[in-house]
Amino acid sequence: MDMINRYIYAVTKRLPEKQRDDIEKELRTLIDDMLEKYDGEEAYETKVQKVLLDLGDPEILANNYRAAKRYLIGPQNFDNYMLILKIVMGAVFLGISISSAITGILAAEKNLIDIVASYIGILFSALLQAFAWVTIAFAIAEHNGVKVNDHVQMKDTWNPAQLPPVPDKKAAIS
Repeated sequence: MDMINRYIYAVTKRLPEKQRDDIEKELRTLIDDMLEKYDGEEAYETKVQKVLLDLGDPEILANNYRAAKRYLIGPQNFDNYMLILKIVMGAVFLGISISSAITGILAAEKNLIDIVASYIGILFSALLQAFAWVTIAFAIAEHNGVKVNDHVQMKDTWNPAQLPPVPDKKAAIS
């Protein structure tokens, strides 16, 4: 019985408090039903171990019970995240490069090594901040359940006529 209590605790501690009592009752019933399947002469503890092994890792079972999956950036937003991240990183790279080039041209007293070192330091810092802010924005959107779509389309309104044409192989740039 101690093993069952420990298993149920390991599952329910990963769940929201509102769900814990119901899932605990459900798990106890499920474990009792599964224990009845083992009619052999085995010891009770051996039967419990087999049942718990059948149920699997408590962490995975808790994730299956959880209504919403926990992602920093979920699969429905990931493609848009990567697109926005590439755009922002490209813009930051271009902006810092132009800014550093103008600064290098106008700063007559600096030597080339100082200009390049300054450029690399500023570029690294700016790209890191761009990455952080885009990731934070998408993580907040994911946490609040916002789906960042490039176009809104309902599943039941889609039809095959909306498929894009296959490009001609001769016209494709390798």
